[in-house]
Amino acid sequence: MVGWHRLIRHSEKTAQMRTFAVQNPTMKSFLFVGLSAILSMNAMAQREMGTTHIVRTDILNDLFGSEGREVSDTLQPVLLDGCNALPMLIESSNGGYISGGNGYGDVEKAQFISTADSGTVFSVLALIAGKQGGINEEFRAFMYGGSLTTAPLGLPLDTSGPVTYDNIDTTGLFTTFTFINPTNFIGGFFLSLEVENNGAFIGIAHTDDNCGGNSAWERWNSGSWFPMNSTESWGIDISLYLYAEVSALFLSIDNTNLILRGSEKVVPNPVNSEAILMYSLIKSSDISVQIYSVSGKLIDSYKPGYQPSGLNQLALNTSALNPGMYIYSIATEMGVRNGKFSVVR
Repeated sequence: MVGWHRLIRHSEKTAQMRTFAVQNPTMKSFLFVGLSAILSMNAMAQREMGTTHIVRTDILNDLFGSEGREVSDTLQPVLLDGCNALPMLIESSNGGYISGGNGYGDVEKAQFISTADSGTVFSVLALIAGKQGGINEEFRAFMYGGSLTTAPLGLPLDTSGPVTYDNIDTTGLFTTFTFINPTNFIGGFFLSLEVENNGAFIGIAHTDDNCGGNSAWERWNSGSWFPMNSTESWGIDISLYLYAEVSALFLSIDNTNLILRGSEKVVPNPVNSEAILMYSLIKSSDISVQIYSVSGKLIDSYKPGYQPSGLNQLALNTSALNPGMYIYSIATEMGVRNGKFSVVR
């Protein structure tokens, strides 16, 4: 009832001001100008955020090392140096999420993927941390052209097949939105997710503030796009956990470390007593491999030495490792590539 009381009081004040203006014609124009300014300030007021929830931190390894994938690489948002990349979800004060659907009428959220590569986008991996108000509603992902200095441009370049509300995972696993007609890209592009459908909201996990570099955008139900760090929006500079699954890349600057991106994986994963570490070298190089605990303690070290270009394999003895998650680090003559695997008994 508080809202209705405020509305009634506002109407009474407005009526009094109108009466005063009629009785004082010389003041009328000033009052109307004042009212217009107040309404404009209210319309442009920054949105209000609610409670912050921290998302599970062990989910990001879900992106790497899985077997049987039909694509060979994953592109992710570029984070600013020193930012807090811990996945989180912030509620909107009027229902829903700042990175999803909410009471303000947001219908779509987009993340710019900055890259100098070229290839084909097959699907979007979305870390969705919350959903509310739905049953059978469907949600889709989109791909747009654009740049870091522009909003998503024009109509979508590609649209995914639908994923129903019930099939959207909020347990810490990625939900896959597969494009119907995989689209080629040269340079950066936007990935976008439909976040509201018939009153059902979903919320995308995101980083903390000061991470995005103006790379996250939202589309309102008016059809207009706004950067999420703008004064019209939330005023928070985040990156959304939206990833692109793409075909092999041929121009990737990341390949300067000599390991073909996406080629490294542990098989099987999870592992019991012994596993094979697989990776492809762009050209021959001296190789060393280290195994670390998730706390950073060195557990084991391998020195296979000079290895040829192409696919290489290294046997890992994990029989003495306690159950849990471990990190492998493959060092070439030009860089290091890390990944994760788990041990079970």
